[in-house]
Amino acid sequence: MNIRQSNPNLPLSLFGVFRVSGGCLLPVLLASALQASPLEDADKLIGAGKADAAVEMMRQDAKKDEKDPYRLYNLGLTLYRAGRYEEAINTFQAVDTTNSRDLQALSALQLGNIQFRLAQQLRKTGQPAGAVFSMERALGYYESVNEIQAGKESKTNQGVTTAELENLLLAIAKGSMTEAARLHGLDRLREEEPVLRRSLEALQRARELAPKNPVTPPLIAETTARLVANLDQQGGQMAKDADDTKDPRAAKGKRQQAVAKYEDALALDPKNAKVAAARDEQIRKMSALLTKEAEDQASPALAKDGSQLDPKDQADLEQAKTKLDEALALDAKNTRAAELNRKIFKKLEESYVKQGDDALKAAETAEAAQKKLELVKKAADQFGKALDQNAQNQSAQEGLKKAEALLPGLYADAGKANLDKAREMQPGPAPAAAPGGLSDADLKKTADLLGKSVENLDTSLALKPGVAANEQTLAEAQKMLDAANDEANRRTAAANGSGPAREDAGGRGESDAADIGEGKMKPLSLNNIGSQRPFLGDKFWNKKIRDW
Repeated sequence: MNIRQSNPNLPLSLFGVFRVSGGCLLPVLLASALQASPLEDADKLIGAGKADAAVEMMRQDAKKDEKDPYRLYNLGLTLYRAGRYEEAINTFQAVDTTNSRDLQALSALQLGNIQFRLAQQLRKTGQPAGAVFSMERALGYYESVNEIQAGKESKTNQGVTTAELENLLLAIAKGSMTEAARLHGLDRLREEEPVLRRSLEALQRARELAPKNPVTPPLIAETTARLVANLDQQGGQMAKDADDTKDPRAAKGKRQQAVAKYEDALALDPKNAKVAAARDEQIRKMSALLTKEAEDQASPALAKDGSQLDPKDQADLEQAKTKLDEALALDAKNTRAAELNRKIFKKLEESYVKQGDDALKAAETAEAAQKKLELVKKAADQFGKALDQNAQNQSAQEGLKKAEALLPGLYADAGKANLDKAREMQPGPAPAAAPGGLSDADLKKTADLLGKSVENLDTSLALKPGVAANEQTLAEAQKMLDAANDEANRRTAAANGSGPAREDAGGRGESDAADIGEGKMKPLSLNNIGSQRPFLGDKFWNKKIRDW
């Protein structure tokens, strides 16, 4: 089959198709007796040893009509014939095959041929990995040709490439086995492992290519056995290193590495009882090591009465419990870990209930609304943690219920207290409309108080909706906050020269642009960042709150 050129008066392509014959890719030359084409001339130049001249001639021909895919295809052929494989690949990949299945199939065929040639070169120069890569790509191109438009050439080439790739993989596997034996004799197990893995991967791919080849299965079995033995030996060495070290952290790391090697070996040979036993032993030792670490960390806190535990003691017990969970996950039969875990649960439960009770009692005598709120929130948190240890703890259930009943009112009280403080700072009888009389510092403080007020009141209503008094107080706090925000924005704009002048408490206007001079000072930015505009952020309750 030939590739035609764009001009129907020109002869057919001189070498449009490549076949595989005797393991070599050879062009089929189909000459026209009518008129010599640029491709024929290029072929003659290549035959005369003038490959560069041939390429240049075809490149000029392609430039005559850059939209003609056939001219570009013929340039690719010439580059291929000239041995300029990388350029040929780029050229064939650039051919527009959208409107021609023939051209699409032939371009893919030539790309397969080039990759096959590259693989041959790489193999001759001692680069087997690169040869495998190129041969796999060649095989992929031939397979795609057969999907698009199967032909004798593509089928033949696919078969030859498959056989060549299988032979190459077997050669790589045998060479790797020889190298692995040398490394094994030198007791260089870590270096031997990747060599054996490379051999096994090559053999497995060779079996995929030729499932009926009787040579491959015994080689796979031999390589697998040697790799399993290697991983077993490495695991044993790491286990011995763990036994010999006095550093618990180093021992833990070594045992983890040993387990990983044993797991890799069992993935290859799941029925290997020896390796499974060695892995299980290391897992038990890791579990015991974690148990010892947990015991050392928990012992000081366990020696105290539950009412005497401080936050650090509680944190130590929680961390010890995490280690015990890991230890039990490794070895469910670790009775020492299970017993210690029960003790820690009981101690934490006792401590959290006591801390919750103490916080509730302290809240009863606290005077400040915010202090009462913080204490009851702490109580609720402690009771919740106690229930995490034992969901049936009646004292924790009752304490949490009491704390949750108090929280809506305490949030409201804290919000009202903040609002009252903000009211006291206002200079006139109409605070929501007159924040302009405040200094920059007082305006900032007012906005902080009002923001906290809105947050607390909003939370109170979220916990207990429909309380009219709280809704009214929230509306007032929000109105005052909006006014404070507006005033802050106005002052910032004035300070930047982009807004109206600020009016002081006496009603005098100050134009920053006009009044800055001797004896005059530009107003300070409210957020103390020079002339940068303060950031206005939204809090979780979706109200306009100034983020100072």
